[in-house]
Amino acid sequence: MNTLIITLGNSEVQFDKSNLGSFKLSEDNNLMKGEISIPVKPNNRIGLRKFYIPRYSRKGGKIIKENYNEFKNILKFPIVKPLINFIPKHKITNIIFVVTDQNTEIYSKGDTLYYPSIIQKYFEENGIQNISYTVEKVHEYVKDADRQYKLWGEKFSDLYSGKNSKCHYYLFAQGGIDQINQAITLQLLQKFKENVSIYQKAENEKLKKVAFAQLFLTDLTKQKIINHLADFDFARAAELVLNNSRLRKRCEDANRRLSLNHESIVNENFKKSWNEKDEICKNRQRLNDLIYSYRIDFKQKRHNDGLTKLYTIYENIFKQIIDEYAAHRTSEFYDNKKRSPNDKNIKWESFLKRYFGQEVIKRLEKRRKGIHLNNPNSMTYFYLLRFLIEDNKENRFEDGNVKKLDSILNRLRGLRNQINHSLGHAALEDIENKLGKDKISDLDSLIDKFAGTNGLVKFTNIRDNLLKEISSNEKI
Repeated sequence: MNTLIITLGNSEVQFDKSNLGSFKLSEDNNLMKGEISIPVKPNNRIGLRKFYIPRYSRKGGKIIKENYNEFKNILKFPIVKPLINFIPKHKITNIIFVVTDQNTEIYSKGDTLYYPSIIQKYFEENGIQNISYTVEKVHEYVKDADRQYKLWGEKFSDLYSGKNSKCHYYLFAQGGIDQINQAITLQLLQKFKENVSIYQKAENEKLKKVAFAQLFLTDLTKQKIINHLADFDFARAAELVLNNSRLRKRCEDANRRLSLNHESIVNENFKKSWNEKDEICKNRQRLNDLIYSYRIDFKQKRHNDGLTKLYTIYENIFKQIIDEYAAHRTSEFYDNKKRSPNDKNIKWESFLKRYFGQEVIKRLEKRRKGIHLNNPNSMTYFYLLRFLIEDNKENRFEDGNVKKLDSILNRLRGLRNQINHSLGHAALEDIENKLGKDKISDLDSLIDKFAGTNGLVKFTNIRDNLLKEISSNEKI
C-alpha cells in the first residue's frame, strides 16, 4: 500500500470573503451564523487577501468539526484540493495527517489538531474512499529540529518493517512547522530512500514534485559508492549503482575478476580476449587477479581471507612458471585416487623426465628425502624451478629469491592452517610475527617478480577510472 503523509498548517482551511453563503463577517472579523462564531483573519499572502483563515486553528478547527454541515458549502481547501486527483492516481491507500497538539496553552492556539477530520470529510465527499487514516500528533518541542529528528526516527521505525518497507511514501509537507517537515523529510529519505517522493504546492501554484529528494539521495549514494571504490569494494559499489547499467556492469566485472569468475565478465573486449587465450594463459590471469584480490583483502583488514588466497597462490605461483616453460598444463597429472606415497604416477614421471632430464627423479629425491612423486605439488614445482635456474634454462629469477618466497609463503601457510583448525582470526600482528625479519612488502616484492604483477596498479587504474566517471556522471 502506498502512503501519503500530509503535514497540516494554519492555511489548510479557508473561506472566500465573496462566497460566505448564510454566514456573515463582522466588523471585528468574526465569521458568524446564529450562535456559531469563529474569529478569522485575512490571508496576508499576495493576491489572496480575499481569503480568510481561522485566527486560532485549534478553536476554529474544533468549531468547524462540530458544525461541519453548516460550514461545508463555504469551506475552501486551496492547498490540499489537488490531492483529490493525486490520491487515486498514485494508488494511495493510507493517509497520515501530521498535526500539533501542544501541552502549553500559550502555544496551543495554533494547533491543527482538528483539521484531519475536516479534510477527511472533504476527501470522502469528493470520491476518496477506502482509505485508512492515521493522525500523528506532536505535543512538544515543535521547533526543536534535533528533538523532532529523533521523534520521527522513532515513529517511522514502526513503519520500516514487513511489507511497509516496500511501499512508496509520498510526502506533502506544504503546511505545518518547518522543523517538523524537515525532520520527516530526512527520516523518510534515510529509511525508505528511492521509495520516497516529495510534493509541494503553494496556495496559488500547481502541485509539483520536488526534485531535491532524488538529488540528495543521488549525492548521498554517490558518496557511498566513492567510499566503497576507494576501498576497492567493487561488489558493494555495484549494488548501489541503480540507474546506470553500464557503470554497474563495470563494477561487477571488476568484482568478477577478483572473484576469479572470468567466464561471467560481460565486457565484450575482455570476453573476446579471454576466449582467445589457451588454458595456461587463462591460469596466468587467474593467478594475477588472485594476487590482486589477496592484497585488497589485506588492505581491507580481512586477513583470514587474504591468508586463504595466499595459500592458493603458494600452490600455483611456481606451477605457473613450470606450465609455461613446458607449454603443458601439469594439473592433468593430478591423481586424487592415489593415497600411498609409494604409488606411482607414470604419466607425471614421464613428463618430468621429458622436460627436466632423465635424472630429474633422482635429483628430486636427493633434494628432499621422501618427496612424494605420485602427484604434482608445490614442493615439486619449487625444486623444478630451481633446477631450471641451475641448468641455465631460466634466467629471469634468482635461486635465492625462489627459496625466500617459498620460505615466506610456507610460514604463512602454517599460520593459515593453525587459524583454520582453531576457528581463529588472523590479525596483522600475527602475520608480522610469523614473518619475523621479513615484511609484507618483501613478500609483495617477490610475488611481483615471479607473477609479473605490479602492486595494485592494475586495479587502482580500474578503480580510478570508475571514480572519475561516477564523480562526473549525474545518473548513477
